[in-house]
Amino acid sequence: MPLNFDAHRYCETLSRSTVLSDQVIGWTGRWSMLGSFVVCSQCLAMQQVKDATERFLHLPGCKAIRSDQHPWHELANLLTHIPPLSTSKSFKL
Repeated sequence: MPLNFDAHRYCETLSRSTVLSDQVIGWTGRWSMLGSFVVCSQCLAMQQVKDATERFLHLPGCKAIRSDQHPWHELANLLTHIPPLSTSKSFKL
């Protein structure tokens, strides 16, 4: 990997892909989940799911501050594209 490789920029690019698996990699490269919190991979600022309607507050100087504003809604949108289980593969509780 080149010394000047920008992982965050790469993940932003993947997030704009039309391929679902690329989009998932893009999201998980920029965010982590810890319980009911989403965590920025750059500045480690956190937001609870109950605050999902608010803009994410990155720490000063974070390189994600301009582009990554609503991670919960981005994740929710991403999950709507997951193919449904077929009836033959579904499991029962």
